[in-house]
Amino acid sequence: MFYRPTFEKAFYRIMLQGWKRMSSEAQDLVRQGVALAQSTDGLFCGRGDKEDLYYTFFGLLLSLMPGMKINRKTCRHALDSIDLHSLDLVHCCAFFRSQRILHPFTWKLKYDISYLHSLPATAYPHGDSEAPYSRFLRDMLLNDCGEKITLPDLHEYRLPNGLYSNLKNQTIYNVNATAAAVFLLPDELQQQTLHALSAEQAEDGSFGGNLLSTAVALFALQTYQTHARFSAKGYLQECLRENGFFAPTPDAPEGDLEYT
Repeated sequence: MFYRPTFEKAFYRIMLQGWKRMSSEAQDLVRQGVALAQSTDGLFCGRGDKEDLYYTFFGLLLSLMPGMKINRKTCRHALDSIDLHSLDLVHCCAFFRSQRILHPFTWKLKYDISYLHSLPATAYPHGDSEAPYSRFLRDMLLNDCGEKITLPDLHEYRLPNGLYSNLKNQTIYNVNATAAAVFLLPDELQQQTLHALSAEQAEDGSFGGNLLSTAVALFALQTYQTHARFSAKGYLQECLRENGFFAPTPDAPEGDLEYT
């Protein structure tokens, strides 16, 4: 059993750093975009302007930035009406983390985090509770809540070069699986994976051809003090849209809460 550095504190800190680097005009656009993305019922909207628990988590993350104004009361009511037992792992984690943002001191009185251990295999991505991304989602949340987590055995997902897939015994790696694995690996395996991941960065600063993969890869590298080969600033700027949101790729027309 072991503890890892608190993920959510590191994530908030790096978001705040990014926020401070944005111009005041860009900050105002993001504030407006976040406010408009919240529906009258309280949840935040994803693609297609549909209310979505997953996007609500990202909306609430952004609401922690200075000067953000959202309707927290309606969001609390909307979340409290959701049946936790109807959710898969991804949405279950979004639910718990959203509750932690809205009820930082009292949420544990209402919800038992150990519920995550009772989720069936069908609730996990690819139906696999041991894949790097699945273990990352579950174990980092448990760790953030003060629960000890067990060291996973990820050797079936590991490629010879130290990169990872979310499927067993693969020959092609996945950026998100590799970044997730970094947070779960013992020290003797972690360094090889960090350096292998850094080597996959494209010259434009991106990873995996999209902003989400780029973000998680850079976050993993920075968390464990490994330098990226190239600056991603230009790539980020190409993904910024006029409404203050970031798009998944430079040629995608619209941005959303998740990528922002």
